[in-house]
Formats: sequence, C-alpha cells, structure tokens
Amino acid sequence: MKPVKLIIEGINSFTDAQTLDFEAVGRNNLFCISGKTGAGKTTIFDSIMFALYGRSGKGNLADVVNLSRMSARVVFDFTSGGDMYSVERTIKCRAEKDADGNPTDRRTANGDCVLYKNGAPHAKGEEATACLENIIGLEADEFKNVYLLEQGEYAKFLKKTPAKQTEAVGKIFSLMRFGDVHKLSGIKKREQDEKAEGVSARIRDLGDVSVAKLNDEKKAIAGLRAKTTALKKECEIKRVALDGLSKEHDLYISVCEKQNAVKKLTLQSDEAKKNQYSAQTELAEFEKNIDPQAEKTLAGLRAQLNELSALNSLDNEYSATVADINKKKAELDGTVAQAAELDETRRELNAQKAGADGEYSATLGEFIECAARIADKSDALAAATNAVGGGNIGGAELTDILYSLETDKRNYDACAETCKKYAAEYERTVKTCDDALKVIERYENEYKTACEAKRDASENEERAQKALAAAQLNSHAAAIRAELHEGDKCPVCGGTYAQCAAVGDGDVEKRRAERDAAVKALKAATDREAECAKHLDREKSAYSHATAERDKTKALLLAANTAAAQTKVEPQVYARLFEILSKAKTVAAKIATITKNIADGEPVAAALDAERKAAERAIVEAERKAEEYRAKLGDNCGKTDAQKTAVAARIAELEKAAELAEATRKSLKSRADSATAAVEAVAQSLEAAKKDCPVDIPPFDEDGYNEKKEEIERLNARIVENEKDIAVKDVEIKVLTENCERLVNLEAERNGYVKSADNYDRIYNLTKNKAMLEYVAAEYIAEFTAIASEILNDVSGGKYTMTYDREDGFIVSDYLNGGKSRKTDTLSGGELFLASLAVAIAIARTQSRGHNAFFFLDEGFGTLDEELIDVVYGALESLSGDCLVGVITHAEALISRMPSCVEVISATDSTGSIIKY
Repeated sequence: MKPVKLIIEGINSFTDAQTLDFEAVGRNNLFCISGKTGAGKTTIFDSIMFALYGRSGKGNLADVVNLSRMSARVVFDFTSGGDMYSVERTIKCRAEKDADGNPTDRRTANGDCVLYKNGAPHAKGEEATACLENIIGLEADEFKNVYLLEQGEYAKFLKKTPAKQTEAVGKIFSLMRFGDVHKLSGIKKREQDEKAEGVSARIRDLGDVSVAKLNDEKKAIAGLRAKTTALKKECEIKRVALDGLSKEHDLYISVCEKQNAVKKLTLQSDEAKKNQYSAQTELAEFEKNIDPQAEKTLAGLRAQLNELSALNSLDNEYSATVADINKKKAELDGTVAQAAELDETRRELNAQKAGADGEYSATLGEFIECAARIADKSDALAAATNAVGGGNIGGAELTDILYSLETDKRNYDACAETCKKYAAEYERTVKTCDDALKVIERYENEYKTACEAKRDASENEERAQKALAAAQLNSHAAAIRAELHEGDKCPVCGGTYAQCAAVGDGDVEKRRAERDAAVKALKAATDREAECAKHLDREKSAYSHATAERDKTKALLLAANTAAAQTKVEPQVYARLFEILSKAKTVAAKIATITKNIADGEPVAAALDAERKAAERAIVEAERKAEEYRAKLGDNCGKTDAQKTAVAARIAELEKAAELAEATRKSLKSRADSATAAVEAVAQSLEAAKKDCPVDIPPFDEDGYNEKKEEIERLNARIVENEKDIAVKDVEIKVLTENCERLVNLEAERNGYVKSADNYDRIYNLTKNKAMLEYVAAEYIAEFTAIASEILNDVSGGKYTMTYDREDGFIVSDYLNGGKSRKTDTLSGGELFLASLAVAIAIARTQSRGHNAFFFLDEGFGTLDEELIDVVYGALESLSGDCLVGVITHAEALISRMPSCVEVISATDSTGSIIKY
C-alpha cells in the first residue's frame, strides 16, 4: 500500500479542510513532518488510521471532532495491488439533552464510510471497513507497528535485557498466548481427566455387562424355545383327537337347541293368545261408549258461525269507516295548520327581500364611489364602474368584474415575484464572481511560485550539467596524468609534464547522480508549472462565464423592475374593491334565493287549499256511510267479534274431541289386528319347530369332551406364556448386546481421554517458566534480526551487521574494528540510531509479511550534532531509494537537509491547524 493524498477536516485542531499530497511532498521518496508540540503532527497518522479502520484512540467518535464543529471528515487516497482506492469517513455529532430536554455540553456522534475503487463506488459502511481490512491485510495495531516506526522506543528496546526483549516481542507480535501454554495444558489435562472419569461413570451405569453373561442368556432362551416347541407338538396331537369328537358334540348340541326352541315357542303362543283377547275386549268397550249425537251438534254450530261471519264483515266495515273519518279529520287539521304556517313564511320572506334590496343598492353605490376615483388608472376598473352604474347587474356580471380585477392583481403579483427572484439570482452571481476572483488570485500565486521553482530547478540542472562535464574532464585528465612521468611531453598541450599535486577524478558517478536528480526535479517543476497554468486558465474561464451570467441577470432584474413600476393600482385598492364586490355578490345571491323561495311557495298554498276542500267532502261522505252500517247492525253493532270467537272455540273443542276418539279407536283396532297376526305367526313357527325336532337325544359324554378341551387350552396358555418369556429374553439379549458394544466403545473413548491427558501432562512439564513463549519469541527474533542485519549493513555502507544471542541480546559486528562483536549499550548515538532503525524496519516488514512501500519514522531525537546528522540523513536517504519515508522530527538541522518538508502550523484563536508544504 502507498499513500497518495490525505484530506483532514474538523478532526482535533484541524477545523478547516487541509490537504497533504504525498505524491507532491514525496517526489524524492523522502520528506519530513515538522511543527510545534500540539500542532497536529500525530493527527496526520491518526487520521490515516481512522480512515482505514474507523477507530478513534479517544474512544467516543465525538471526542475527535473539533469543539467548534458538529461534523468532521477524512479522505484518504492510496494505491494497492495496481488499483487506486479512495476512502471517505464522516462523523456527525449531536448535543445530548438532560432530563428536561435541554441541550448539554456532552455530544454523541455517528460515523459513515464510503470506499471507491478506481473512481467507482465499491462499498459502504461496515462492508467498506471489512473490505479495507482485507485490502491492507493487517489489523489496526499491526498497521501502526508496521507504518509508524517510533525510533526512540526501538532504541530503548535494544538496550533492554534479553528477558525484557522477549516480553516486548511477545506483545508486538501478539505472542503472549504462548506464555499461557503451561497454564492451558494443565487446564486441558484436568478437562481430559474429568472426561475420562465421566466415561468411567457411564461404564459403571451399564451395570453387570459381559460377553459371558450374554452367552448364558442365549443358552437359556434356546432351552425355552425347545420346551415351547415340545408343548406345541403335544397340543397339536390332543387337538386332532378332540376334532374326532366334534361331530358327535355338534349333533348333541343341535338336538338340545331344537327342543329348547319348541319349548320357547309354546310359551310365546300362550302369551300371544292372551294379548289378542285383551286387545279385542278393549276395542269393543271403547266403541260402545262413543256419543252418536256429537256430529249433529257440530253441524249446528258451524251454521251459526257462518251467520255470525256475515254480520262480522258488516261490523268491521262500520269500524273501518269510523276510523277513516277520524283520520281524515286529523289530516284536515294538519292541512289547515300548514296553510297558516305558509302564510307566515311568505310575510317573513317579503320583509327579508326588502332589506336585501336596500343592502344591495348601498353596496353597489359604495363600489361606484370607490372605483370612480381611480377608474382612469385601470381599464378593468373603468369597465367595472360603467357596468355597475348602468344598473340591472346580477351575480354573473359581478363574477366577470371580479375576474377582470383578479387578472390585474395577478399581473402585479407576478411582476413583484419576478423582481424578487432576479434580485436573489443577481446577488448569487455577484458572490460567485467574487469567489472566482479569490480562486484566480490563489492560483496566480501558485503559478508564480511554480514558475520560480521551475527557474530554480533549471538553474540547478544547468549547474549539475556543468559539474558533471567538469567531473568528466577531471576524470580524463587524471587518467592521462597517471600514464605520464616527470619530463614527459603532454599529449594535449605539447608542453613538458611536471609533477604536480594529485587531482581527484571528479567523482563522475556522484555528479551524474546529482545531474539526474536535477533533471528529475526540473521535470517535476515543469509539470507543476503546467498544472498550475491549466488550473489558472480553467478558473479564468469560469470567471468569464460567471461575469456573463451576472450581467445577464442584472439586465433581467432591471427589466423586471421597469415592468413592476408600470403597474397603476396598489394591491390594497384591489383588496378593498374585491371586498365590496364580494359582499355585493353575496347579497345578490341572497336576494335570488329569497325570490325563488317566495315563488316556490305559491303552488304549495294552492295545493293546500284544494286538499282542505277535498278532505271536507270526504268526511261528509264517510259519515253518511257509517250511519247506514249502524242501521243494518242494530243491537249487534260492535259485538259480532266476541260472538264469533265463542262459537269458533266450541267448534274447535268438539272437532278436537272427535279427532282424539277416532285416533284412539284406530290405535285399539291396530293393536287387536297385530295380536291376531302374532298368534297366527307363533302357531306356524311352533308347528315347523315340532316337525324338525327329534324325539330322542343321542348319548354323549359332554364332561369328558369339555375336560379334553380345557386341557388343550391349558397347553396353549403355557405356550403363550413361554412365547412371552422368549420375547422378553429377546429384548434383554438385544439390550445386553448393545450394552456390550457400548462398553467396548466407552472403554476406547476413555482410553483416548487418558492418552490425551498424558500428552497434556507432558506439555505441562515441558513448558514451565514460560519456556514456550521464550522459544517462539526467539524464533521471531531470529527471523527479524536476519532482516535487520541486512538493512543495517545496507544503511551503514557495509560497516555493521547484527546477530542475536539469547544470553547477551542483540550483538553488532563492527567491521571498522576488525569485525569485533559489540553489545548495544556500547554503541554511539549514530550507531544506536542505525541499529534501532534497522530493527524497527525489520519488525515492520515481518509483521506486514513483505516489503512495506512507505512508513513514518518518529526519529525520537531532541537535538542532533553534525556527525549524527550525517549518519541519520545518510540512512534515511538509503532507505528512500525504493520506499516512501516520512520523518516526524523537531530537529532543525535534519529538517534543513530534507528535500521536502511538511510544516504543521499550530491552531490560533481564529484558525485551526494548517498543513503547509
């Protein structure tokens, strides 16, 4: 992974957005980050960590947001595996409230994340964080160890005792778990012992289980099956003998059953005859007691009922006529009341119409008076005044006038709204122009700076070319001098060669490297100048577009103001006229409604009068008809209903008695017939049974037969009992077989646990006193020490290498001193810096499982002398050949040598921290 760009906004002391372009500051793969304590240097790396892992070292996300802001964001662009990634994390805060709902100083925050891959959205939220961890391949703590090398801490690490170094390596590489192997193996042994004891308990729960017992049970069931087979054979022999007596037994039983049937039928015949005599006697007695005059009495009552029905119809018509007379009189009273109410309503409507006519005339007069004063200012007002003054104006005409006035008012409102819109648009375009001018000014400054940088780079390139040419010339001269002796003729100038002081070969390779670096710097400066020029041209074009838009908007605003100024009537005048006309329209509608109600009432009054006269005639006719009915009924008037009811009740009573007598007779007759049929049926059955029944019963030993049958049943019972015992034994043998198999499996399982417990016990004894941690840590130390030795040899120009001894710790081989081995506490400041830097990078590469393309180095020195400066810078320059190196430092002497420097300027009361480079 290699960083490209970082944007910080609202994080800690960075209130405004600040950008760190790693490609710009890392052109030579080496740069430094400087600034006062608390300025925000560490926030740069913390922001990268936050962008990648979404974590804040302060716990609550709200704590990393500047107190003057309620939101923050970090954008980090980087490359990995040939792809360009951009991750943007945002934080939004809100103030917490107390129990009363009032805001407090406490804040809570929510974060969001969006990941882009090669310019396209790739993932969001938690999915984006997971993708990032997969891309980076490191957890947060590992990432910090790999990409932020605190040289001062590693210098302290080199001076620790081997035991402390082992402990530190365990923490760095998360190896402390190996220190717990001794304790964990003891726990595991106890667990395996407990499992073995649990299996032993399950074996004991099986009880008396063995293969010998299983074989005994199988022998016992085999003997029981043999006995059962013998019983079945004996039973079968006895059943065959019993079957020979079955025919005689069946004949004996059949004769006995037939004789019993004859006896039973004889008893049934006697009983049927008794029932027949009883039923016939009861029927004759009932028929003797029936009344012969009942039918004649019923016929007389029916004739009387017919006469009463005729009178009752006449009586009902009389009652209906009287009820109709009363109903018509009530309806007549209602009609008279309605007519009186209608007359009262007509008087009230005429009074309301007179009042409304007066109000309408007054309202129209008020409109004419108000509109006449300003009629010359609006064509619609003039037309409205003429229409109202002409009279004979109604609701439809008033609606037309209102529409005309509303059209005028809408035109005025539209002009005012247009002026307001163009004023806001003009203000926006003016601001856009001002902002564009500021951007142009900033880019002009950048372009000027880029031109100066290009000029400086060009001068440096020219000097480097000259220095290279001089170095090459000196190199050729040195070669020629090496072949000449005192007094020889010079092949260049022809003069006599005199011995002179030796001149160096010009260090051609060094000058060529300086020339190449100058050419590279010139190209970068040229590219930067072109980029600034491009930005400047783009912003000037944007400014031209903005000024054109501003001028266009200004012209539209002036036109709108002119149109608004031509409006002749103020809105309040329209409002008053609308009010008067709306009132007139309401009164006109009221008058129309009253007039319609008066007209609608005339036919209702005529209909009520005709209805009253018809009701009076109908009452006279009904009273005449009622008098005729009364004369015909005489004394029976109003009494026929009761008389008719009494006769009908007597008829119903007699009919019910007759029906009951007939039903009783039929029932008795049916019973007598059934008894006679039963006597005949039993007689026939008895005669048939006597013919089929033998007189004598054949001799048979029924007791002997039953005894043999019972003996067979006893044998069958013994067979069934034996088969039940066999079934039980089968189940017991099956269970015993399964338990034997289970016993074998449990013993194998217990042996496995015992063996595992023995293995854990051996591990427990072998890993006492953190032996496992020391062994694994030593392997890790050996791995990164080999890498550190290569790095140390490289950055020191072959002067030093490094090894590790479990007793003495890190040992440095000093080849300036004949390869002598030296402990780290004997190293000078520069030597200690090189050694600790090599160890830091080696550990980082080991954790990242490869070569890291960049890292930050916190060099950890307060002050550096000139010699140490040379050592430090030389090492950093060597490392930056194929890796981006950022150095966090306070040392001015080191800062002045850096090819690129990022300065973090501390925040003030008015501004946040600023990144400058």
